[in-house]
Amino acid sequence: MIVERIGDAEGVVVVRARGPLTLWFVARLAQLLTGELRRRGAVVVDLRATLPSAGILAAQAALVGLLAAPRRAGGWPLAALHVAVSDEQVAALCRQAGLAQVGWLYATLDDAIRAARAAAPLARAAVRLAADPQSPHRARWLVHDVCADRVPDSVVCDAVLVVSELATNAVRNSLEPFEVASVLTRDRLVVAVRDCSPEPPVMHAPGPWQESGRGLFIVAAVSQEWGVFGETGDGKTVWSSFTLHH
Repeated sequence: MIVERIGDAEGVVVVRARGPLTLWFVARLAQLLTGELRRRGAVVVDLRATLPSAGILAAQAALVGLLAAPRRAGGWPLAALHVAVSDEQVAALCRQAGLAQVGWLYATLDDAIRAARAAAPLARAAVRLAADPQSPHRARWLVHDVCADRVPDSVVCDAVLVVSELATNAVRNSLEPFEVASVLTRDRLVVAVRDCSPEPPVMHAPGPWQESGRGLFIVAAVSQEWGVFGETGDGKTVWSSFTLHH
């Protein structure tokens, strides 16, 4: 059983794993990935030489442990895995374990490296905020700080509007602190808000005279993409992304 960091490949760290997918093996892999994700934000994991030889159920249970690495490193979008896996059975186990919530799967190592290069953060930041009326203002400043002078004004305005709406929803729907994160890559800007409420956000159709209730309509209207993941007992993350047009 071998887990090794094989160094930079075109500016991206690649971690190669070879051996059966056991709990001990994946725990060792997750420990190495946590450190790399904290430093880099995007890491390639080469699982092409792994096999579920310990049994299908045992392998799936072990792969769930891989989710711990990006979560310990700040969670998506601050940390993301780009997994190269050529064996379809292993790929299916990865999907069943929930790896799609913290990264992406690729059939070849070259594809994973190219995607990780594109996703490597130029800037990233996160903050934990109290559920009070001033928090949306602080969330807006976090996005401004990440964008600096590197993002078109139109994109900054849209991202600030979205993070303000998401932070406002978090303040209204949960009495607990929540987290705001923003990541800038070469071709896109991502903002995300994670709160402790397990309830998924729902689009309501507010009446013409209502002063609130349009938050998700605004998010959907100005985002290139948006979505929700982690709708479990420990909370959810609502995210939005914007393509950078140069």
